[in-house]
Amino acid sequence: MSAVAPYVFLAVAAPFAFWAAWSDLRRLIISNKLNIWLAVAFVPVGLVLLPLDVFGWRLLVGLIVLLIGYILNITGVVGGGDAKYAAALILYVAYEDLAPFFMTFLIMTISAFLTHRGFRLAGAAGWTNAEWKSWTSGKNFPMGLALSGALLFYLVSVAFFSFPPTRL
Repeated sequence: MSAVAPYVFLAVAAPFAFWAAWSDLRRLIISNKLNIWLAVAFVPVGLVLLPLDVFGWRLLVGLIVLLIGYILNITGVVGGGDAKYAAALILYVAYEDLAPFFMTFLIMTISAFLTHRGFRLAGAAGWTNAEWKSWTSGKNFPMGLALSGALLFYLVSVAFFSFPPTRL
């Protein structure tokens, strides 16, 4: 496996993560185009940088997350874009790092929720992008913000701090 893999995965996934967070904050939508491109971008990079068995396992985990997300979506627990985005971004997470990643996601979800709701309650929406749907969405929360935060934190941690220990 290549020593540059963490940096390449970060460089490939980061623009999509920022796009997803911004789009979800602004319109409460993570587009299918974004999710497809994030997954498609993984294929050539993963084939070059990962052993074939690791590449295959990541695709399998992505399909499992997509299936779980589909079930959660039809039961009304999560949005469809969030479910597809989770399936696409999990491709960039090493199998042995799934537990630390999900813990990071939990912390990011709580942090993003409290920050978003705090800004909304403080009236910050009036002076920062008041037209964004996430400020006036009632119960809806832009989960793309938390998913993107978790992915970026994970990829930066692996690339620059070798944490969590991984074979990315």
